[in-house]
Amino acid sequence: MKQKFRAIKNIPWTGIAAALSTLITGSWTADGLKGEALFSDWIPIFKEYQILVIIVTLLLFIASFLLLYKHKADFLGVRELSHQLCEPHEGLILLLTDPNSSPPDTKLPWTITKGDITVKVKGKSLDEDINELEKLKSKNPYNYWNWQQILRGLQPHQSSLKQVYLIGSDKSSNYYERAEKLIKSYFIGRDIPVQKLEQPVNFEDFSKMVWSIKKAVDIFKKSGIKEGDIIIDVTGGQKTASIAAAAVTLNSEVTFQYVQTAGRDGKYEVLAYDVIVRSSVSAD
Repeated sequence: MKQKFRAIKNIPWTGIAAALSTLITGSWTADGLKGEALFSDWIPIFKEYQILVIIVTLLLFIASFLLLYKHKADFLGVRELSHQLCEPHEGLILLLTDPNSSPPDTKLPWTITKGDITVKVKGKSLDEDINELEKLKSKNPYNYWNWQQILRGLQPHQSSLKQVYLIGSDKSSNYYERAEKLIKSYFIGRDIPVQKLEQPVNFEDFSKMVWSIKKAVDIFKKSGIKEGDIIIDVTGGQKTASIAAAAVTLNSEVTFQYVQTAGRDGKYEVLAYDVIVRSSVSAD
């Protein structure tokens, strides 16, 4: 019991909190400088005071960064922070985003309309459907169907995938069945179980996100999938959810992937990240 208490006590909580705060507030600041209305969905009146909101967010970022710098020694033992092109995995944990254009609650093919452009998702070939969905952006690069990223996230694992686990928010969990139909349509002839988190989770709740992802990892491991063959797709998650996924990968063989939202030369790479941290404080 004393050893467990000592291990918990030795974890550099302040440094970890400062690191997470720096990531979150830095992302908010960047979004604000790009012209996005910060927090207006939660507090509509903030939309009228965006300059003040950005200034406050920037100050929070600076304070978080200074605190992180003060506790930089907690992280001097970082062994590896790497990213590379995603390789095939057997277990995929998918943070399901709310579709910006609701797919029909029917079997595929689906008709997807954005603006004045309509395309058809047939559910037979990932490459063909991804290319078809690119037509939505023919007049406006921001006119896209965000579930197109799910298809891109499936591509590296098309020959290896054995199981999928969906984690949804209050809104996106309503689309579990449609997401399952979409995923399974590309694996005809193969039994790809698609499990779902029973209760939706707030993607901004770090602790619950970590618990939900760890639960999915445990389910995969019990079914015989090794840690090294489990990957978490954070493309559809919010920033806090992405940090939670990164936290789960610490000191484990689980990795997480992210589908680029701004492609180069029409290519959207799927990158796999592996975070391994050895703290000089807690490495007893």
